[in-house]
Amino acid sequence: MRNAYENYQPDQGPMATYFNYTIRNRMIDLVRKQNKEAEKTVHYAQEYRTHIDNGNYYRSNGLAYPVRQNGGKKRDAAFWQTVREQLSDNQWKWVKCFIVEEMSVKEIAEQEGVSVEAVKSWGKQARRKLGGLVDEKALGSVW
Repeated sequence: MRNAYENYQPDQGPMATYFNYTIRNRMIDLVRKQNKEAEKTVHYAQEYRTHIDNGNYYRSNGLAYPVRQNGGKKRDAAFWQTVREQLSDNQWKWVKCFIVEEMSVKEIAEQEGVSVEAVKSWGKQARRKLGGLVDEKALGSVW
């Protein structure tokens, strides 16, 4: 109120109206600031969770569970050679980029110059071919 009193100009109207206007707008500004800080907090928490679990989830019964990572199998050359022999070139590109290099589908599509749907199709075909050969645990539950 002191700030409102010091900035009050009598030729602009009654003091009570100016006080009400000033206090109302200060309160609105405060609420906006608090909402913005709350949004930032939610965003930072989401970024932290994404960093911790790589942002990969699988869904079951309406619940989302983080995908476990299994780094040991990612470095096993014989395992990946066996997988490579079962797949077409495009399917192997999907496995190599999506699973091994952890690229997004959109990034793969941009790199290869194809649509996102085409890359998703490669992944679907690769999963179908590897369903009997590779179990879910072997690829760190990325299926």
